[in-house]
Amino acid sequence: MKGAATGRGRGRVPLRAVAALFLARQHLARPRSRALTAARIVRFAEDVGGIQMDSINVLDRAHYLTVWSRFGPYDRARFDRWLYRRRQLFEYWAHAACLVPTSMLPWWRRAMLDYRVRHTGWSSWLQHNAKVLARVQAAIAANGPMANADFDGRRPAGRRAGWWNWKPVQHALHYLWMTGALTVHSRRHF
Repeated sequence: MKGAATGRGRGRVPLRAVAALFLARQHLARPRSRALTAARIVRFAEDVGGIQMDSINVLDRAHYLTVWSRFGPYDRARFDRWLYRRRQLFEYWAHAACLVPTSMLPWWRRAMLDYRVRHTGWSSWLQHNAKVLARVQAAIAANGPMANADFDGRRPAGRRAGWWNWKPVQHALHYLWMTGALTVHSRRHF
């Protein structure tokens, strides 16, 4: 029987249907005429699993361009308020730095808890920098949200600026973020 779900043909989906599903889930199957609202941005992030962020800025930051490509022109300040004040999205390393829906936090908690176990390269750093980590945690507990720039400290002597040539405080902040002990409160000049 042609087209029946028997043997080899079971589970086959036409390529056109796959493409239509992909475009719909990426919010690319409809015109961009819909106004951006907090509910729509959260729904979009839930549909795609997260909105990738990138510090490289040629035209604009990746997350701003991604949102623009789906919704058209929008008020960036309002978007940032939805992101950082309403806390409906959070920043985490979900294959890359991403804005992840807060509704998915329970799924990501496991990755955060596993980070200590899976990334054993931190063991040596933590042994040599336990005081730095404790100082960062104490400062944030006492002062509330803080940025890397709010802490004193320099890169280790002889190391040039670069992607991973961070000062110890930045390593501590990154470790606390990856393990779920801290999250990004807001961004300045990003």
